[in-house]
Amino acid sequence: MTVKRISTRKVRSDKKKSIAPFVPDVFRIWIHRIARHLEIPEGEIGVFLIDAAVHNDDCIRFFSAYYKRNLSHENSLFLGNDFAAPIDEYIRITGNRDRFKVRVSKTLYNRIGEFQIALGTPYLAHATHALLRYALHTKSIVLQIAPTINYESLFENAPFPRPHTQLTISDLAFPKDSSIRNKKSKPEENTLSKEVSKQKTENEKNVGRKLEERSVWSILR
Repeated sequence: MTVKRISTRKVRSDKKKSIAPFVPDVFRIWIHRIARHLEIPEGEIGVFLIDAAVHNDDCIRFFSAYYKRNLSHENSLFLGNDFAAPIDEYIRITGNRDRFKVRVSKTLYNRIGEFQIALGTPYLAHATHALLRYALHTKSIVLQIAPTINYESLFENAPFPRPHTQLTISDLAFPKDSSIRNKKSKPEENTLSKEVSKQKTENEKNVGRKLEERSVWSILR
């Protein structure tokens, strides 16, 4: 009896993995200008931007408003929140968009995966898009990759990037599109206070009724 050996295909530990997020066409313009300045392919510029963002302290802190699960970064732990804003609000695209393919190392791929899990999105491309957008909109990160480039020249004849705006606590608890926020009802704690006040009023009435029964005026009725 002969036993057939099933051959397993070996996977290189340094094999790069592809990610293809949908990004606005204007991102391609900015990336193309950086690539032309450094004379390297656009895909490599994308990898540099994503890698710089996911390891940037300010970037990780900025996205803490969107974390639905915990994320460890360096010596810090960012706690997730069930009421965190969805990352779709940050990467919302108006206008034309297209796939931007990047090939990242396994180490960077795993790090983006951790970031994706913290955001609570099922799509790795969404997490990648968020990092890419943050990097392109942050002058210090672009200059980290291309120190000699004129950052303002990237936006000639192209839309200038909008600044980053940190979400407030009310935005986290009640997102703008949330039905809870649009309701006129007050939070649960106010409802509880109403019930306590109602009970207190009923108790006062009962006490008043008992005093009235014991009062001399009740006998004269």
